[in-house]
Amino acid sequence: MKKIMKVLLKTAISLILLIAISLTGSYVVNTYAAQRTVVDGHSMDDNFYDGENIIANKIIYNFQKPKRFDVVTIYPYGHKHKEDIVEYTQRLVNQLIAMSKNKKLAQSSKDEYYIKRIIALPGETIQVKGEDIYINGKILKENYRKDKMGYAGVAEKPIKLEEDEYFVMGDNRADSKDSREFGPVKVKNIASKIYK
Repeated sequence: MKKIMKVLLKTAISLILLIAISLTGSYVVNTYAAQRTVVDGHSMDDNFYDGENIIANKIIYNFQKPKRFDVVTIYPYGHKHKEDIVEYTQRLVNQLIAMSKNKKLAQSSKDEYYIKRIIALPGETIQVKGEDIYINGKILKENYRKDKMGYAGVAEKPIKLEEDEYFVMGDNRADSKDSREFGPVKVKNIASKIYK
């Protein structure tokens, strides 16, 4: 009987240890390295579709600066705080419960992120005239969008970007909430680079 109890105790401890290591590993990867996410909306059609699974690389911009035409996740209203392991576990549990009930969790504005394409870089001047984007007075050549511009928004007049600002837009310009509406995005609010 003692032998069986010893084996059961050893198994229980191993299982608890495995769960703790898995949760910690998942937390570290999702918080600091990479995360699978899903496109929500049509602002990046025809390159990224609503419901499409994508990978967000969270560490790349620790080693290089964002480049023109990179597709990125941004927090236009400021970046949320990094959650600790307890908050992460609670959010994970809430997401699993919501998924099991086919519900979507609401996000607060600080948690709200968008997937957009970088159009203009720090120090550049951007302006939208008609269907064309001008960077430092020259038309930007784009080969990834098919629709009409829609509206110029804040870029109707030239905008000179600060040294820590980027101008981002959705590929589906007629159906995109982007820098034309909320203005330039600070580099600290660019969270990751997107890959299919």
